[in-house]
Amino acid sequence: HPGHRVAEIVAARGISREQLGSVLQLDPGAVDELLAGAMGIDEQLAHSLARAVGRSPREWLAWQAEFDRTQQER
Repeated sequence: HPGHRVAEIVAARGISREQLGSVLQLDPGAVDELLAGAMGIDEQLAHSLARAVGRSPREWLAWQAEFDRTQQER
């Protein structure tokens, strides 16, 4: 799930959950869901992630689409 990539990036950069939530405008529960892979990434969140941790919005959306495809195949 792309949220796991976010978790790896923020851990490597020393970004706290609170800092990430502030930048993404998400409450702490939503940040936990994102990092745990329980929240999907939509276009708005993809743009926010691009600003917060890098990569392009297109990449975040592509990773989400790939994840969704693999889930449907199960």
